[in-house]
Amino acid sequence: MIQEEPVAKIQLSAPLIAHESKALKALEMCRILEEDLAMVHQAADEQELLAVYDHLLKKYTQDNFTSQTFHHFYAPPKLRRLLERLIRTEEVVRIFYGNPYTGENYIEEHDVVGQIGRSSGITKIPLLVPEGENWGAPLLESCLVQILSVQTGNVLWRSTNFVTPQFTITEVQGKFRYEVKHANPAQGPDSTVAAFTTFGKAASYVAFMTGEIYGYLNSLREAR
Repeated sequence: MIQEEPVAKIQLSAPLIAHESKALKALEMCRILEEDLAMVHQAADEQELLAVYDHLLKKYTQDNFTSQTFHHFYAPPKLRRLLERLIRTEEVVRIFYGNPYTGENYIEEHDVVGQIGRSSGITKIPLLVPEGENWGAPLLESCLVQILSVQTGNVLWRSTNFVTPQFTITEVQGKFRYEVKHANPAQGPDSTVAAFTTFGKAASYVAFMTGEIYGYLNSLREAR
């Protein structure tokens, strides 16, 4: 298992915060081109930032870096290497999104299983491609906290501060008798995140959300 500290978040100046996405892309091009990051940080306003961005993009293209994966600036080095391997091997994985600086899990249940692919275009970004499909959605690298292998259940990569979500199953009245609650002390009382007609489906949901089982679950489609 690969464990890794999240990349320290940088302090952007006010002009850059307003255009954070473009600033981070410019910083990533600096990293790839081995340019000084200061050329981005020293941009005094939007016009200067765009000029720096256009300069870097032109050099990035001219230097024939278009075949490389363009990662998010905050993606840690070991995570980048793992994603490059997964692009080659097409292994099916279960990903967990969360806050990389607190380890809090976002308990996402949809669009979290698939193969890692790569987009087309000048800046080819990682994609999560559902199994058997030829399309995918952008992988949110800056929010990844854990990656599991669906085939083996092994942890392939995990943020050092990863927090496994805690759930309880409560029986209530009505058709969907078994409510799954997520325990999050930072947000006050436990909140209901799903409900099922049988205890088995509720338990399967909890197992999927905590990483005890790794593939798609038909029971997730019946959550209310």
